[in-house]
Amino acid sequence: MTEIPPMMFDFIDGHMVPLDPKLAANKFWDGASYKLAVHEEPSMRSRGHYFASIKEAWINFSPEQTKRWPSPECLRKWALIETGFCDTETLIFATHEDALICAGFARRRDQYVMTAVLDAVLVIYTEQSQKAHAMGKARFQRSKEEVFRIIAEQIGVTPEQLKKNRAA
Repeated sequence: MTEIPPMMFDFIDGHMVPLDPKLAANKFWDGASYKLAVHEEPSMRSRGHYFASIKEAWINFSPEQTKRWPSPECLRKWALIETGFCDTETLIFATHEDALICAGFARRRDQYVMTAVLDAVLVIYTEQSQKAHAMGKARFQRSKEEVFRIIAEQIGVTPEQLKKNRAA
């Protein structure tokens, strides 16, 4: 079963009315019951602090670290994948060489994607979107804390120091 993305509804005369009726008709079954959960989006201030902190950390990286992560965006994507905020795609090939060839194509398809090849199996890891509509407030906050933790480890500071450095 595919996950139903957050959708906007108006509450009118005791009924939830979808703002995009076609999308709702494609995702919901007539007569079925659904559990409603309020989807809170992260604040723009929290998002701004998050991206600014990542950029600030990246600016302070050594030349060796900037070779590994050539931009703050690559650093963020790596951190999301490393902390489990990623999607995986597993492909099985006839040979190990075929899996390696496809891994090369996968890495060219995206500026930052991680791949792992074991025998004839290729696993492709891509970061999950942190756009406000894709990741609710609580999940964004969890991902933010995990990303700060792993980036702070790379520069030898605590996550709190990383956050405070940008807030100052």
